[in-house]
Amino acid sequence: MKRFSILIPMTLVALALTALLPSGLAAQDDPAPAAAPEGSPASPQIDETKTPWLKGVTIPNKPDHPSPVLKAEILMANGSPIPATLSEDVGVLMMVDTDIFAEKPPTEWNGQSLPNAQWAGQPSVRWFFDDVAKNQSTLASCSEQLPSNQMKVTPLNPCRKGGVTVTLARPMTYEESPGKVRRVFANSSTALNVRVTDITPPTSGLELSVGDQKGTFWAAENPPHKHPLPKMADVYLKGPLFSPTGQDEQVVVPGIELGDKMILTPDQGQLRLPKTGELKIQLALQDNEEVDAKSVTCGLCELADGKPVPVAGATGPTIDLAKVKLPAQPYIFIEAKDLTGNRQVLCIPVTVK
Repeated sequence: MKRFSILIPMTLVALALTALLPSGLAAQDDPAPAAAPEGSPASPQIDETKTPWLKGVTIPNKPDHPSPVLKAEILMANGSPIPATLSEDVGVLMMVDTDIFAEKPPTEWNGQSLPNAQWAGQPSVRWFFDDVAKNQSTLASCSEQLPSNQMKVTPLNPCRKGGVTVTLARPMTYEESPGKVRRVFANSSTALNVRVTDITPPTSGLELSVGDQKGTFWAAENPPHKHPLPKMADVYLKGPLFSPTGQDEQVVVPGIELGDKMILTPDQGQLRLPKTGELKIQLALQDNEEVDAKSVTCGLCELADGKPVPVAGATGPTIDLAKVKLPAQPYIFIEAKDLTGNRQVLCIPVTVK
């Protein structure tokens, strides 16, 4: 009862105050915002139905303290414009031209005077390469000792729509009033659209089966992002069809030049096929951008001047081995191009058990 005896007098007082308030005011949940002084710009209007988390938030027309934003431009290190097209794995030495590297900071910004402005530290610079299509940003860095306004940007993958971005910040001080110094940051950023061409051939392979015997082969770029050309690759052979013992083993053939002359020797690896049965082939297409599906050919072949010549009736997803007349030295092969035209031809010797 003590709790209710305290609430009753408080309720009566609240009712009395409500009766004394001007008509309509007591029904309002929130007080009306104060009118802006005459001649000052109106604050941005907030639609609280769309952004309820901003209810009661006041957004000023300008920051309480200045943060100068300085122009920037990305150029080659020699001052020339950046090419519209770059090449993957090829580093380009770039520089950013901005007053953040000037001897003195700005003494005025956005109509506001910044008396006795001084830099209070060194610039912080961050370079990025952006793949817009994949919505990915990679922080650019290098081990070389470069001036703080320079960076060697090396795009690692091709992209049709990319960009180079640089953001900068530098602390500065100015005299806000006599004897009172304020520390703020000057900022700068800019971006440049570029396209990155593909210089790496596909690394495709095949998945094979004859009855319950299986085998897979493919290539992998090694070392990655090698430049200058040629690219190099390791060829992987896995499964009983590639094993002399018929076990599920894996063989790695290193140091093959990635391109259109990837021809293994019998001592490096062989595909061991029976005389009869259905050879089923599935594509394992791989590329660092995209394989041109219309360019892909695979099956059994012989070589003429180092180029694959398909055996009649020995291409396609299924090959009847009993009906195929094999040459003296047959190969299993895959040929593919990427959208840029880089070509891969991988041939592996075949022996018939």
